[in-house]
Amino acid sequence: MNTSQHASSLYHVSETQAGEMLIGFRDRMDVETAAPLLDNLTTLLKAKSPRTLTVDLEAVTHFDDFGALVLLELKHLMSAAKGSFNLIH
Repeated sequence: MNTSQHASSLYHVSETQAGEMLIGFRDRMDVETAAPLLDNLTTLLKAKSPRTLTVDLEAVTHFDDFGALVLLELKHLMSAAKGSFNLIH
């Protein structure tokens, strides 16, 4: 499994027609997963351009400062696109 495929197994995405996107993370958000997650999700957000991004951390089992960096970068991407960012669980 390549790094990109592994990263995509760590989250699921759902979208509405109203321009809302939910990313539900699972398992690990840490030093080992941060770079591939950011690569995948930056590409996804730029391609889809959601108006609202909601991030759900309920299924995350391990979270470190690199996981926080992923969230911060997602928030910055949404701010730059004039969108909103929400965090749940």
